[in-house]
Amino acid sequence: MASLNDLPQTVGLLSPRVAVPVMMALRVRRSLNMLSAEALAVALLVGGAIVLTTDAPVLRSGAEDVGIEYRMLP
Repeated sequence: MASLNDLPQTVGLLSPRVAVPVMMALRVRRSLNMLSAEALAVALLVGGAIVLTTDAPVLRSGAEDVGIEYRMLP
């Protein structure tokens, strides 16, 4: 928890006022939980990718549906 209090200046957070409307507008084949919807919305907003160490099939499917790069780290 202490490391979360000392995030580098390059790490930022988007306001829910920005992210939630995008989350609600997502159109994907499979139902998303809030965390997956937020990950996709933020990736769309910042032009980012989803990068994981453990596969998340629902998130992978959602990323494919909205055209976001989805990568697995070895």
